[in-house]
Amino acid sequence: MKLVIADRNPKERTGLEWLASSLSAPPRLIRQVASFSELMEKLEQEVPDLLCVELELIPPAQWDRFRHRVNHHRCWVVAMTAESTFEQASRAIQLRSAELWLKPLVAEQVQKSLRSLLHRIKEDSPSPKSAALPAPLGNLSLSLFIDDEQPFRGSMLILQTEAAYLKELMDFLRSFPFSVPGIPQFQALPDAVLCLFPPFSGDEADLFRREGQRILTRWTEGGHRPLFMAAHLSQPAGPSLYQRYHAAYGALSLRFFMGDQQLVLVDRPIQWRTIDPFLSPLEQRDWMERLDRGDIQAIEEWLRTDMAIGEVPYPEPGLLRTRLTSILAQLRRFMRSHLLHKQPHLEAAYHQVFSSILYSPVLYRIINDLARLADRLMEASFENRRRGRGNILEQGIRYMEEHYHRPDLGLEEVAKHVQRNPSYLSHLFAVNGTPFQRHLTQIRLREACRLLESTPFPIQEVARRVGYPNANYFSRVFRSHQKCSPRDYRDKNSDSIQKK
Repeated sequence: MKLVIADRNPKERTGLEWLASSLSAPPRLIRQVASFSELMEKLEQEVPDLLCVELELIPPAQWDRFRHRVNHHRCWVVAMTAESTFEQASRAIQLRSAELWLKPLVAEQVQKSLRSLLHRIKEDSPSPKSAALPAPLGNLSLSLFIDDEQPFRGSMLILQTEAAYLKELMDFLRSFPFSVPGIPQFQALPDAVLCLFPPFSGDEADLFRREGQRILTRWTEGGHRPLFMAAHLSQPAGPSLYQRYHAAYGALSLRFFMGDQQLVLVDRPIQWRTIDPFLSPLEQRDWMERLDRGDIQAIEEWLRTDMAIGEVPYPEPGLLRTRLTSILAQLRRFMRSHLLHKQPHLEAAYHQVFSSILYSPVLYRIINDLARLADRLMEASFENRRRGRGNILEQGIRYMEEHYHRPDLGLEEVAKHVQRNPSYLSHLFAVNGTPFQRHLTQIRLREACRLLESTPFPIQEVARRVGYPNANYFSRVFRSHQKCSPRDYRDKNSDSIQKK
């Protein structure tokens, strides 16, 4: 998959390339271009799958030439601009852009957008430029990109299905006998369809609930085709079309928790709950212990409890997906510990779950996929243990992570645990890049940092808990690795502790 980044600012080009390359599934090839002539030359040489282009880079006199070139290639486009104007929004629409990014760019939003776009391109879903979808509705589309701050008093319904059904959904809606008063306007979006209704009197909430049920019933008559709907009801005055559209579109993310065949009514942007996206060292050890025991019931219970599917407000979906990858990392580690990654069918299953975490629109599917993979891995590990197979180095590291708090933990004990000669185990650590004692120190200091950040324990107590009975010696070791004292480290991180 090829990505071209066209921007006059070298720092922004480099930043976008870094954000794209740091994705879990990055583009295979990323090119930067700094000028219009260089961009046109690049487009003549090869067609990118995705083009992120700064609109100001295109000279006005060359606009038609560039637009025809891009529309001829039919590549996916993200337009970028520092000017929040209707003119720039109109240019983005002429390019049939999938998205319009306003500068200054926000890294988290850029990565989220790139992740979604790259997945849709990978799945070969219909492009936003597909001739099968209707053209944008003039200034109505502009108002979805740029906030004109004019109150929009009508009702709004956004319907989302899988990419393969988008054209079918549009055709379905155009022939659907709506009972909502007035003639709706339809707007094709890259991954959904927007319906706008004129204002009317009466109980809108009740009417849209009944209308939603009618739509779901008819839509599923042709078989199981997923559909999720978000409605933003009319208001006498207040939010603009832009604000209401983004509130309703943001509500589509509730599909992740609620599942398909649902309708939600919203009157404001969704408020998400912040969570820690990474497992703590203690949670990582708990996961490894459950896997070692083969306790699938404990794993399923942990997933249901930790994901807190029924708790409102829901956790922010992006953070939750990151946390799920942190869980998957423990399964990966378990695989390597028992050499399961060398079995092609288990390796393929692992990558399938990884893709599910990144792209599955519904959380319960991901949880089921994770539980099934864990069950398969545990069953395979028991067979490997019976045959005496396993990753010696990984087993040794796990033993160290379980017993690092003991001051007397040493190479001989770890070697005895993995049933190998101490000199051989020491050689394995050295070949892997980190000698045994340094690795043990890193484990202890990592836990010390966590305790300093998240607990009020005195320095002497922190030292004792990570295997250093002498607080002065602990402080010297800590300073040599962290370039500051434990007390200074705690002071520097006190703000983040308070925020948590």
